[in-house]
Amino acid sequence: MPVPTASLVLRPRLLRQGLLAGVLALLLVAPIRAQSLPEVSFPITVRTDAGGAQELTLGLDPDATAGIDGALGEIEQPPLPPSGIFDARLIDADIPAGDFGQGLVNDYRPGSAGFSGVKEHEIQIQPETEATQATISWALPDGVSGTLTDVVTEGGQVDVSMSGNGSYTLTNLNLDKLSVELDYSGSQVPVTIRSARITSAELSGSLPDIGSTVQVSSVETAGTVVGKKFPNAPSGTAGIVEENVSDYRFEMDPGTLSATDLAVRFSMDALDGGADPAAVEVYRRSPPGSGAFQAVPTEPSQDGSAVVATPDLDAHTELVMASDTQPLPVALAAFTARPQGEEVVLAWRTASETNNAGFSVQHQRPGAGLWEPAGFVESRAPGGTTTESQRYQYVLRDASPGTHRFRLRQVDLDGTARLSDPVQATVDLQDALRLDAPTPNPARETAQLSYAVRERTHATLHLYTVLGERVSTVYAGTPVPGELHTARIDVSTLSSGVYWLRLAAGGQSATQRLVVVR
Repeated sequence: MPVPTASLVLRPRLLRQGLLAGVLALLLVAPIRAQSLPEVSFPITVRTDAGGAQELTLGLDPDATAGIDGALGEIEQPPLPPSGIFDARLIDADIPAGDFGQGLVNDYRPGSAGFSGVKEHEIQIQPETEATQATISWALPDGVSGTLTDVVTEGGQVDVSMSGNGSYTLTNLNLDKLSVELDYSGSQVPVTIRSARITSAELSGSLPDIGSTVQVSSVETAGTVVGKKFPNAPSGTAGIVEENVSDYRFEMDPGTLSATDLAVRFSMDALDGGADPAAVEVYRRSPPGSGAFQAVPTEPSQDGSAVVATPDLDAHTELVMASDTQPLPVALAAFTARPQGEEVVLAWRTASETNNAGFSVQHQRPGAGLWEPAGFVESRAPGGTTTESQRYQYVLRDASPGTHRFRLRQVDLDGTARLSDPVQATVDLQDALRLDAPTPNPARETAQLSYAVRERTHATLHLYTVLGERVSTVYAGTPVPGELHTARIDVSTLSSGVYWLRLAAGGQSATQRLVVVR
């Protein structure tokens, strides 16, 4: 079926608005970008073997149009750079016109997470002079498949099926355009998936990302339990007698597991709104999305921190929560982290809120084990309560290269707090080298600094006097590319004065000044 596509198109029409449009587009980027979170969003990345790279984003949103939607972060790009300089963007040359102007890097179409149908996109790639091939990579969510074809030969040379995580390498850069058709099945996309293998009663299945644990008293046949948490309410609530039904749901698939006295323990954090586990009932149906729900034996844990249900989990099963007294609001309908240069844009959406004070943004730096507070975003809802969807964003600036993790600590007006599932974003190194200033500076005994290289290559980090004499070799080797590394420098035996640190790799170099005092 259809999938996201890339096209190599150089058209004079793209230049029609001239330099003024380019300047205006650049001025608009800062205030408009990533203002809201689309309901469905996923990346397609274009990379050349000469180093060019651009992430393009496709998806759906109920408020989207066929044209440019600034509120969703769709920004018209400046005119193409001169031939021979890399560029990749989404255009509307051979698809139903949306008036993309010079082109976009984000293209959201009208629809929601439950949309079923086909959407067409078109990608234009301008390779560098040195490039010999371009690789198009995609990460399509469940329920979305596609086809990547070249426009020039109408699929005669490129005709690739797309699903899940995959890529295609284009070796004929004379193919001007690639077309992407995406087929949405209407399936809802889980926000988290976690699996655990259970081989004995002592090895229970912990599914921390969805706040649950599968417990058994004995195992007849070992198996892997797969749990999923979805950000949408169940389709149909027949069989549920409670007034409030959770606007989220879980699916459990036991695979080959055969066990006795099977129980699923859901922590209160996973209930997204429930405060009293004794007032929550768990319902099941199998297969998911079909038939009426049935109540299963449910009770609070002894410590009051969880709801324990004993469903018949002998097949793929859908589980939801219901209560007459607990609001069970949606904590988050969606939460994403998207790198943009040296920034990471966090965006999230709530379907409804009850007594919500706001969200504390927590950040885990690359290679770090601790979560650190990054900022606080207050609720947009009057008094913290609303039945309407609300959109939020937070921008982390000056992010170091590497993979960053984020989570939200949603805080109620009474101080009750719940943690979201974590999301992550990988920040690419923008320059060939990065060498941060050493600290402390001046230094007496030791100093440390961070450095990174973009490509896999041999690197050296030396310390020199102001006369150019090498004092010591701080590092020599091949560091992991794109990650920030830390070096420690012993200056305890050096005389007072000014020294220079020089990082060299791949024919490039960077320097930092270090002052030693006694």
